[in-house]
Amino acid sequence: MIVSADLWQRIYAARTQSDASKGVFFAAILILLSGLLLVFPVLAIAGNPVSVDKNMALVVSLSTYCPRWLLGFAMSAVLMSVMSTLDTMVFVLGLSISHDLIVETLGKSVRYRKLGVQISMCLAMLMGSILAGLYRNLLNVGIAVSMFGLILIPPILMGSFFRYKLSRESVVGSLLIGLICMISLIAGELVYGSILVPENSPVVLVAAVVGGVAGGGVRKWKEFRRA
Repeated sequence: MIVSADLWQRIYAARTQSDASKGVFFAAILILLSGLLLVFPVLAIAGNPVSVDKNMALVVSLSTYCPRWLLGFAMSAVLMSVMSTLDTMVFVLGLSISHDLIVETLGKSVRYRKLGVQISMCLAMLMGSILAGLYRNLLNVGIAVSMFGLILIPPILMGSFFRYKLSRESVVGSLLIGLICMISLIAGELVYGSILVPENSPVVLVAAVVGGVAGGGVRKWKEFRRA
């Protein structure tokens, strides 16, 4: 989910296909290095004799290993990384809704695209602010984002990696059932607690697969009815 925003920016802004390939290559190296740096908070907590909340791992690691004069730069870098990723993700979401849904699916005029992007971005930021107030546990937020990524695996894997032509009903069914499952887990966490845990996150992947199979069945049923 986080890497997709960076790749989208590099490909969208590239002047030629060669520039896009070079940008993706160097981005892959930087992402690999960033992944290695993310190991340090875990090591800081593992080597700390005092029990520390896992949501404070980044803060503890920075305060333990960084000089105090570097802490301000480190926190600024974290904030810039989060903001630069989120604004791209919100824009891509707004563009997907305004173009793919409003223009392509609903058949509206292209002149609605700009307004659709603006409204979609405002609604996404409002919803994000509300969820941020409800979810103060960073682990829950990470699990929710990871589950959204799991929903995308079946259609992307089958449609891109294996070059298998999925029907529109299969893609819609996979995304719809996966989203319903994810929303149910989030609602269960708000009501009952201890529902949004890493052990339950693969459920959305199973739901997305079931939704894709069900969508394929609907496609076959339509073809049978037409025949």
